[in-house]
Amino acid sequence: MGRDEREGRPADDCAHPRASSRQRARAGARRRETGAGRAATVARWAGVEALGCFLAAVVFLAFEMAVAALRDGRFFAPLQAIAGIALGRPALAPTAPLAPAVLVGLGIHLGFALLFGTSFTLGYRLLAGVLPALVRYHRLIIPAASVYALVVWLLTYYGLGPLFGWGWFARTDPLVTFFAYAVFFGAILGLYQDVTRSWQPDG
Repeated sequence: MGRDEREGRPADDCAHPRASSRQRARAGARRRETGAGRAATVARWAGVEALGCFLAAVVFLAFEMAVAALRDGRFFAPLQAIAGIALGRPALAPTAPLAPAVLVGLGIHLGFALLFGTSFTLGYRLLAGVLPALVRYHRLIIPAASVYALVVWLLTYYGLGPLFGWGWFARTDPLVTFFAYAVFFGAILGLYQDVTRSWQPDG
């Protein structure tokens, strides 16, 4: 009979603290691996999402700038209008310096595209978690993105624009703007999301 048994203690009691330490270490390592995996997944999702938003923003801007060039010969007029959000009405003048307006306008445009595009994807992801039919009929995301883009257009051009003193947006050609938002931003974003499926709920 061992000493531990003679004293009424299990023979492996002395090993328990060491075993518990190893178990805690393994559990901590698993938690760190899980956390790192989640962070990597979020980073990959964010990269895919940003690419889609920027792609739709570039297509949208190319269409608007092409129309502006054909109509008035002012290729950069759409960027000047966007830059006016930060620089004020003088940025819209034909004689205004182009470089600041182009840089500021491009930054604001891409920022808004990322904001609105990501908001749409997250909202559609939540909705698909409640309505599984959206996952089954996944191409519905394309018209849904177009409708969402039209809502953004109406809200920003005719709601927020006049409210914050950006009235020049409401005076743009509504037909051109309709196609710019519904097709060249919304549909492009929806098509990209349909291909990547980054909006689909986990599991």
